[in-house]
Amino acid sequence: MEALTIPDAARVTGLSPREIRVRIEEGRLRATWRAGQRVLDRDELERAELLGDEPPPDSPSASGQPIPGLVERLEEQAGELAVLQRASAERRAHDERERQRLQAELDEARRELQRTRVRIAELEAQGFRASLRSANRPALTPLFESTRDEDSPAPDA
Repeated sequence: MEALTIPDAARVTGLSPREIRVRIEEGRLRATWRAGQRVLDRDELERAELLGDEPPPDSPSASGQPIPGLVERLEEQAGELAVLQRASAERRAHDERERQRLQAELDEARRELQRTRVRIAELEAQGFRASLRSANRPALTPLFESTRDEDSPAPDA
């Protein structure tokens, strides 16, 4: 049995090395690994009817015209690619709209947080000022009681 590398198999069959690889990947041709390279037995090429005087079934014909099945396959794949590209563009547009909506929500939440922080600061300042005016400051009461005149009335609690 004669073992052929993929480029050698392509040369003897008239197929491209890529087409040989595709057929191996699809399982239409059996290959083995030897010394780090995929190789095919000549018998395998004969079994697949790729050797002989006629052009192989999936190669361009003698007139140079591509096989109609190959053209149909390429057109089908081009159509699938167009569908995928359109779906991808629609998804990107949807994602961008969603990103903008979420950014607007985030900006509004940040503004609300800032308003809340300002209001908390105002309330804390008011509470501090009110506590300064309040006569009910238990921590300071003992200080004032010791200095208060006995005749003056005690502040209302």
